[in-house]
Amino acid sequence: MSDVNAKEYVAGLIQRAKAAQKVIENFTQEQVDELATAVAWDCVKDGPAQEISKMAVEESKMGYFDAKYGKLMTKVKGALRDMKGEKSVGIIGRDEKKGLIKIAKPVGVVGCIIPCTNPEATPVVKGIWCIKTRNAAIFAPHPRTKKTNTFVVNTMRATLKKYGVPEDLFIGIEEPSMEITQELMIQ
Repeated sequence: MSDVNAKEYVAGLIQRAKAAQKVIENFTQEQVDELATAVAWDCVKDGPAQEISKMAVEESKMGYFDAKYGKLMTKVKGALRDMKGEKSVGIIGRDEKKGLIKIAKPVGVVGCIIPCTNPEATPVVKGIWCIKTRNAAIFAPHPRTKKTNTFVVNTMRATLKKYGVPEDLFIGIEEPSMEITQELMIQ
C-alpha cells in the first residue's frame, strides 16, 4: 500500500469511527457501564472465549490454550472489576479549595496497537475502556494475529449492534501493515 493509499485508508477508518463515536458521545454513565459490561461478557462467555483462545495460539504460534484462555478471563474480568463504580461521564472530581471542577469528555477515536503476544485480551480490554470513556477504537493488530483480531472485533461489534450502537465504534484493520499502523498513530 502506498503512502497516499495508507493515508486515505486510515482517514476513511477514522471518519467512520468518528461518526459512530458521535452516537455515544452523550451516553449516560449507566449506558456506558451497561454496554462495556455486555461487550466484555460476550467475549468471555463459553464459545467465543474458547474460539478466541484457540485462534490466538494457532495464529501467534506462542503460548498454550489454557494460558491464553486464563489470560483472557483474568484480564477482561479484572478490567471490569477495576472500572466498576468509576465515574467516566460528567463531573468526575472537584477541588473546592481551587474552585476547580473536573469533567470527563471523550477524545474521539483511539488507535489501539494489538501485540501478537496478547491478541486475545488486549482488544477487549482496550475496547471496554473506550466504551467507558465514550470513545471509538481502531484496532491495529500484528499481521501474524490478524484473524484473531478480526474475530474479537467482530464479536464486540455484534454486541454493539445488539444494543443499537453503530458497529463502527470498533473497527479492526483486517490487512495490517507497519505502514498502516504508523499512519494510524500519525492521524
